[in-house]
Amino acid sequence: MTGSATPAPLVLSAVADTKVYDGTPGSTGAATVVSGVKGADTIASVTHALDASGAGPRALAVTGYSINDGNSGANYSVTAQAAAGSIVPANLVVVADDKTRPQGEPNPPLTASFRGFVGAETTLVLSGTLNLSTAATAGSPSGSYPIVANGLGATNYSISYLDGTLAVVAPLFTQAPFGLDLAQRDKRLALSFGIGSRCFGTSLDAPPVGSWLDRPLAISPECSSSRLVGDNR
Repeated sequence: MTGSATPAPLVLSAVADTKVYDGTPGSTGAATVVSGVKGADTIASVTHALDASGAGPRALAVTGYSINDGNSGANYSVTAQAAAGSIVPANLVVVADDKTRPQGEPNPPLTASFRGFVGAETTLVLSGTLNLSTAATAGSPSGSYPIVANGLGATNYSISYLDGTLAVVAPLFTQAPFGLDLAQRDKRLALSFGIGSRCFGTSLDAPPVGSWLDRPLAISPECSSSRLVGDNR
């Protein structure tokens, strides 16, 4: 006489879970046994995972289990229940890099750095165009000017921006007007220049040959705010 046994129903279920985008569908939670285990049998290693790795609403499904029933699991008919899940975008910060330039010069190329990319991801996963701008122009006075970034988007990232600073620096040395009039000044060279707010002048005899740069300069405080030494205007 022969007979057969009907497998017992066993219900497993994924458990709702939410995580921050990390580039994988894995879940830190654990699936569970709902009902159906008989006698001394055990169910181990019940796992679940999200149905995709991208940010957004997701579903969790049972992905693995081990039935210890002495019959390689054949004593059970398994039903796996899904659960709701979600992946929220990871934070990505776009930082406008600080820059410095001398007053009166054009702005340098503006650049930005990124903080928060997952794994080996780069700007290739972003959409839009990075815009970097500052109100400073070549004619702007010395001072600090914000560098503002915007324009990017991404499905898997929540993007924020940090302003940088463009420092426009006044020159340390300023060249005052100068001139040379050998006929009116008995062949003497008169020069003037400024250092900060102070003005200096110097003069020297003209050599018969050679360059003026071959002669040493004896600096003396001869300039005035109304007329600089060597200013023939």
